[in-house]
Amino acid sequence: MLLRIQERLMEEVDCRKNEIIQFLQELVRIPSFLGQERDIQAFIGEKLRDMKMDVDMWEPDLDALKKDPWFTDYPLLDKVGYQGRPVMVAVSKGSGNGRSLMLQGHVDVMPPGEVPWKYDPWSGAIDGNRLYGRGTSDMKGGVAAMIMALDCFHRAGFRLKGDVLIETVIDEEIAPNSALACALKGYRADAAIITEPTECKIAAACGGYVRTRVRVRGKTAHASVRHEGVCAIEKGMKIYQAIRDLEAHREQEASHPAFDRREYPFLVPLNVGVFDAGTSTGFVADEARLECTVRFLPGEDPDQIYKEFSDHLRKAAELDPWMRDHLPQVEMMGPACAASEIPIDHPIIESLKSCLKAVTGSEPRVIGIPMGTEQSIIVKRAKTPCAVFGPGSPRMAHMTDECLGPIEDLIVAVKTLALTLADWCGIESS
Repeated sequence: MLLRIQERLMEEVDCRKNEIIQFLQELVRIPSFLGQERDIQAFIGEKLRDMKMDVDMWEPDLDALKKDPWFTDYPLLDKVGYQGRPVMVAVSKGSGNGRSLMLQGHVDVMPPGEVPWKYDPWSGAIDGNRLYGRGTSDMKGGVAAMIMALDCFHRAGFRLKGDVLIETVIDEEIAPNSALACALKGYRADAAIITEPTECKIAAACGGYVRTRVRVRGKTAHASVRHEGVCAIEKGMKIYQAIRDLEAHREQEASHPAFDRREYPFLVPLNVGVFDAGTSTGFVADEARLECTVRFLPGEDPDQIYKEFSDHLRKAAELDPWMRDHLPQVEMMGPACAASEIPIDHPIIESLKSCLKAVTGSEPRVIGIPMGTEQSIIVKRAKTPCAVFGPGSPRMAHMTDECLGPIEDLIVAVKTLALTLADWCGIESS
């Protein structure tokens, strides 16, 4: 019986392959970077209503969010707020006596940047076996997969016993606040799957990160007598090298059973994303600023990670005669993004494994991914065990010429999620 159901579901997905690809293209063609998420949420909401789902779309209450200890502030938040930036949860009610499942994804994407793209970043262009555009991998491909999996399931003529929740959130690229808004509204399930790009591998664990800012002091002077000043750029370069040294030290010790260096050679990378200094070529730079993301694994304490980072930079600075008396200022940029995990043999992991194997014929791998996701909010705040599984490569995230490929991975993801719905939620007997 189960085999016949699986075959019928996969046949339905195959018959609607072009429709699935076109749906992803439509999502990509709606620009949805920070502050511009309303149109895509409206488009998805219309699709979910067509699927006879009960749609709850609302603008989060920023004041209420700020009172929660899981809230993450960021510089643009007070400016953009949440007016006109809705969060959405849609529910498909089951017939009863089944387990509920939440499918979650974010619709916001990073800006395309200034470097020219091979294809327009909002085109959804197809070239060979790749679909191009901002968000194809991160993570409109996953959003398309989870919606179309449920749609294909219903089109195949089946009804689930358990409820299915489809949750589309915003501003994930900066903070998990809209996922927190969903948790505060009481949305939870017996299990969840975030459809972030994992190359159709199953992730049971996600890394966390601490964002830091380091201010390095110098001493200004006229450019003609620069020897009388102290260049903050030169001192900042020493701090940059100290960060690289700390990364090498942490990588030597980093280990976790779910994380495999064959997948990710760097498990706890320290990335300096901002390094600026000075005001004019006519002056010696008197201050440098470095902003860094310090990543860590499940089981590590973010406060201890921040202390290790601060202590290491202080010790490195004390080796320099100037910085010894003018120590760099180190500060956290908002709360840490918590690392999280569920057991690799958790029932939702086992369900995904069996369904993915039925689709591909190969034994699936369960991995950990070093990037932060909203798994931590769903697991720890919504009290819902959560796996991560989706099409696309995380290596394409935020890249120029972002693409999803091979396109067949999108179809594999839809099939796997459709089968998981049947296996996890149960099917009502006809």
